[in-house]
Amino acid sequence: MEAILIALLQAATLVTGAQTDQFVVEAPGRVLTVKVQGNTLAGPDVQASWSGTELRGSAFDKPLDLKVNGDRIEGLIGGRQVNLRVGKSPEGLRLQGTFGGQLSDLTIGPSKIDGHLGRCGYTLVPQASVYRGTRKCGLMINAGVSVQIPAQIAQAEPLRLAADMAVLLGGY
Repeated sequence: MEAILIALLQAATLVTGAQTDQFVVEAPGRVLTVKVQGNTLAGPDVQASWSGTELRGSAFDKPLDLKVNGDRIEGLIGGRQVNLRVGKSPEGLRLQGTFGGQLSDLTIGPSKIDGHLGRCGYTLVPQASVYRGTRKCGLMINAGVSVQIPAQIAQAEPLRLAADMAVLLGGY
């Protein structure tokens, strides 16, 4: 198990915002800002904290109760099932399974954030200290989306990184 986690961590060197503790998603007409401090994710839309292997709180006005176990992120968000397998791909971490009860397949890596998570799909590539590109949620397509990842998330243990990213991208 330890060898798998080390391999996953090596695969997940992400582009990070310079000296920031803020996870930021900007899209036309909307900005999501979440402060990452210690075991806590805090902002107007997300209030959650880690206790051991569990992430609990609320995200986007929905209760959140996730647990990382082995190579999986399992639990509920808004009463809907989360069951994601986190694996290694040549591009970085790959999250596959269900998120919010919807089939999901998202790659998070140094060269891209690409795929579907919950109801939204992302096609983002690094530019300077952020990822930029498009997001599609339902019938709405947003070009000009940017995602800034703080070092604390980018350098976290792979399953925790994957769970934080899933919560922050999956409900937005």
